[in-house]
Amino acid sequence: MRKIYYVGYYSGLENPNNFHEFPSSNSKMDYIISVIRRLNFNLTIFSLGFSKKKTCSFRKKKTIGLNQKTDFVFVSTISLSWSFLSFISKIWLYFQVIYLLVFIIKRDDIVLVYHSYLLNKVVNFCRLFSNFKLIYEVEEIYQAAWQNSEKKIEQEIKALQKADGFILVNDIMAEKCNFNNKPFVVCYGSYMQKENLKILINDGKVNLVYAGFIGGASSDVMLAIDTIDFLPDNYFLNVLGYGDEVNIRMMNNKIDQINVGNGVEKVKYFGCLTGYEYDSFLTKCQIGLSTRVLIDQYSDFTFPSKVLVYLSNNIIPVSSKINCISKSEVTKSVVFYDENTPEAVAKSVLNINMNKYYSENIDMINDLDSRFLDDFNKLLGDDIN
Repeated sequence: MRKIYYVGYYSGLENPNNFHEFPSSNSKMDYIISVIRRLNFNLTIFSLGFSKKKTCSFRKKKTIGLNQKTDFVFVSTISLSWSFLSFISKIWLYFQVIYLLVFIIKRDDIVLVYHSYLLNKVVNFCRLFSNFKLIYEVEEIYQAAWQNSEKKIEQEIKALQKADGFILVNDIMAEKCNFNNKPFVVCYGSYMQKENLKILINDGKVNLVYAGFIGGASSDVMLAIDTIDFLPDNYFLNVLGYGDEVNIRMMNNKIDQINVGNGVEKVKYFGCLTGYEYDSFLTKCQIGLSTRVLIDQYSDFTFPSKVLVYLSNNIIPVSSKINCISKSEVTKSVVFYDENTPEAVAKSVLNINMNKYYSENIDMINDLDSRFLDDFNKLLGDDIN
């Protein structure tokens, strides 16, 4: 049986006892790993990363055998206190990737690479010397996310086209990027249905959540926060996520202003939660905001992962009507708003019939999981030649 090598910046596991066949994490990478294991392939996860230590240090490569068929390999890292020598850490990382792809991988093995803008250049270079089977997992086109020129977007797409197959993040990317002349499957995110079903407490309070990146003044999170001004006092917005200190400080100042202006606390930032703590927090939320200020021209190259996080936790997503969602298999389970204004978002929130959406969403995630399992098995076993 072929062996699968999954190469990417995986930050989840240092202790194999914390990883299960069906992980609780909302991470798509964890989900893909669980699917490969359920398909009973031999799997090695080649986990990349840089040392976070600010002093000079060296960490040896670490291998964890989860069982006879699954190994985690954490690459060796170098940390240097002089920032101008940081390129040495990158060279050391890429050297380890080259060694794996050129000297360890066998001809019939499949290498699944999580698309990283710089890493792909190294992977494509290695294929000049080793004819392994390559699948790119494309979560976004970075040049589009950065709203760069069409030429730069086309260059990134052209580099990805060298793969033998793809895992794509939405249904329109294959045609838009000319990937549809090769085998591909679509996966929006983690299709693991949470065991804790939503329990509605009849206290008149509606908990909204925004989970994701904390950006600047005109970002998705700011649109979500502004929405609370147009909702009654029994609507409360929980903000979860990550970002740089400047933007988080700016957001907290905005939250303070809104709460003071309303004379009651209607918004609160709870930090960046992960794992069980994150899943547990989401059980109290009924509506998830997937506000999106990125225009369609660029949104076609991505899919907001928070939409699947919300659905898998039985939370009703409220989203802008961007093509990657409206032309997806989950569109019937999403509430759309027509304009990127807080008034329009609030209007859609107020029109939600919660019981209707909860009853319709019960089987959807399980169905997506079952179909992806079959499609991915064909991609790994039959279609990559």
